[in-house]
Formats: sequence, structure tokens, C-alpha cells
Amino acid sequence: MRAMMLVFLLAGSATIARAQAAQPREAAAPASAIWLVLQRSDSLIWFVDSASIAIRLRSLSAWFAVVDTTPAMIARVAAPFRRFETLQELDCQSTRVRSLRIRTPDRSGRTFVSSVRDSTWQAFAQSAVPLQVLRATCRRWLPLVRGEGAAAGAA
Repeated sequence: MRAMMLVFLLAGSATIARAQAAQPREAAAPASAIWLVLQRSDSLIWFVDSASIAIRLRSLSAWFAVVDTTPAMIARVAAPFRRFETLQELDCQSTRVRSLRIRTPDRSGRTFVSSVRDSTWQAFAQSAVPLQVLRATCRRWLPLVRGEGAAAGAA
């Protein structure tokens, strides 16, 4: 599963390939980013940028990052390339998600943002972002999507 996810996220996804083929624009991660750990294993750490959460009528969007922490990857791959970031839109009530943008480094370490051309909705279970990460994000921010106010944001 881990290998399949890394292949999807870091190398062979047709969606990523199409997004990278698009004209990227240079952009750094926002200075206001507050990355919260949502899931940690012995090989991957998944984060959400809590400062990027955008609440819409029936959904929310957020930047997610995954970092490969396996010793072999650390020894073989430069730091910027062990991290992958993706802007996802989550429809928590319908448990579906779609990818909107990706942030990737070039060889010099500069970061580029590219739009994802094929941003069709898919079930949480079909996403490259782990189900537990999507569910944790919805649990924390869904009350704001529902309009239950600031009390939910303090959770």
C-alpha cells in the first residue's frame, strides 16, 4: 500500500503528470502556514496546513503535505523532493474529495504551483490521501462547514 501510494504521489500519476505539464508558477509555501500532523507512520507523515483551510457552502479546501521519512529515501533523495503538497477540496458530508493543485520543487529547490486538469470528485476511499487523514480533517473542520460557528474552531 505504501509503495503504491508513493508511486501515485511522487512519480506516475497521470493526474500529476498532466498538472506538471501545465504552465507552473513559482510560489513558496505561505509564511502563515501552520502545519498540523494528522497521521504518522514509520515511513510517512501527513500534515494539513490549518492556515489554508477555506470553508465553502458544502465543502472545505486545504493544503496537505506528505513527507517520506524512510532512511533509504532520506539517504537517496534531496530534502525538497521527499515532500509533496496537494490542495484538496473535501465534501465531508458526501465523503468525496478532489485534487485542485499541487506544489512541487524543481531541481534548485524553488517551489511551483500547478493546477490539476482532471479534478473530478472521487470517494474518500479512492483518494491517494489516506482515508484517516481526510476523516480527521472533516472531524475537526466540518462544524464550520455546517455553520456551527467559532465554537467548532476551538476544538
